[in-house]
Amino acid sequence: MKKWKYYIIGFITMLSSCELETTWKIESFDRVAVVDAIITSEDEEQQIRIYYSTSELNQSPEPISGVNVLFTDGTNFYPFYESNLQPGLYLSPSIPVAVNTPYALILEYEGFSDTAYAYMTAVSNLKPAIYAEEDNLRKYVDPGSDLPAMTEIYYDWSFSAEYCDYYGSCTAAEVYYSMEIVDIINEFAPDKQQILIPRGTTVYRKKYSLTEEHQEFIRSLLIETEWRGGLFDVEHGNIPTNFVNGTRGWFAVCNVLMDSHVVP
Repeated sequence: MKKWKYYIIGFITMLSSCELETTWKIESFDRVAVVDAIITSEDEEQQIRIYYSTSELNQSPEPISGVNVLFTDGTNFYPFYESNLQPGLYLSPSIPVAVNTPYALILEYEGFSDTAYAYMTAVSNLKPAIYAEEDNLRKYVDPGSDLPAMTEIYYDWSFSAEYCDYYGSCTAAEVYYSMEIVDIINEFAPDKQQILIPRGTTVYRKKYSLTEEHQEFIRSLLIETEWRGGLFDVEHGNIPTNFVNGTRGWFAVCNVLMDSHVVP
C-alpha cells in the first residue's frame, strides 16, 4: 500500500491543473450528480453512466447530458462520447489497463470539474461451479474466490418454454461478493429469493477484481440499500465516493474474467 500511495500522490500533482476548485450544481438539497463508472480489462466498448440522484427508490434517474469525460493514466488520454441513443451514457472503445497503475477519471460540466482516482488489482481464476439440488431443480452455490471479487451470474433457460412460463422470464441474474471487509452485518443480511434453475440452463459468469476501497464502497452501498431500516440502519449519504469535489458514485478499474457452461 505504501508503494501505491507514493504513485498516487505524484499522479494527483500531475493532474491538478486539469481540475477546478468547484462542485457540481445541485438544484435541490437532495439532488446530486451520480457517476457509475467501472472501466474493465475487457477488449470491448467501455461505458459510464452519469445521472441525477432521485429521492424515491423506484424513480427513474434523470440523465445528465453534455459532460466532458476523460480517462487517463497521466500519459495517455481517452475521451468518452455521449451516446446518440441514450442521454447520460458515455462510451469509449476498449482501453488498455494494467494492474497497480494509477488512473484518473476527469469530468467537466458547465464550468465545473471533478476527478476520481483508481487502480486495478489482480483477479483470481473462476473456481468450478457448484450446484445444490432442490425440488428437481438446481441452485448455484458460490464457490468463493481466492482474491476479493464481485461475480455476476447470468442464467438463460430459454430452451424450456415451460420453465419460462413458470418463472415469468427466460433469464435471471444475481451477484456474489467475496470481500476482505467482513463484519457482523453479514449475519443480519436480508434473505434473498433463491433462483432455482432447470438442468440445461446456460450460465454465464463475469468476475471483477475489487480493491480495498471499492470493497468499502460496496459494503456501504449494501448497508444503505439492502439493510436500510434494519438493525444496521445508517444515515443517508454515508456511502463513500472517490470523487474529490462532491460527485457521488464510484470510479473503478477492474480486471475481468468470464466463463460459461451448461448446468448438468
